[in-house]
Amino acid sequence: MDRMVLPNYLQHRLLNNKKQFMQQQQPPKLNIDLKKTTPFTCDECGNNVFQEGVLLRKASKFLTGTMQDAIVPVPVFCCSKCGHVNESFMPPDLRSADDTEDTIL
Repeated sequence: MDRMVLPNYLQHRLLNNKKQFMQQQQPPKLNIDLKKTTPFTCDECGNNVFQEGVLLRKASKFLTGTMQDAIVPVPVFCCSKCGHVNESFMPPDLRSADDTEDTIL
């Protein structure tokens, strides 16, 4: 199969776009002394190790304007020992919701 050869100006543009994309994907480098930071601990068990979790919320088809209800993933951090999600890790709109489950197992 023959490879398509792009003109030089297109090759240059693609290379620049790739470089810009790669630069945007790198997290910013912060000069922070970790000894001067405050650790988080689990409000339930005192553990200081957390893992990523996902709360799933259902959005009504009437709310989304689609033919079906939608599932909305909400990323949170949960305790790796007991699964508890600290209130401060919850999105502001869900912090005081009575129907929010606060443990991810």
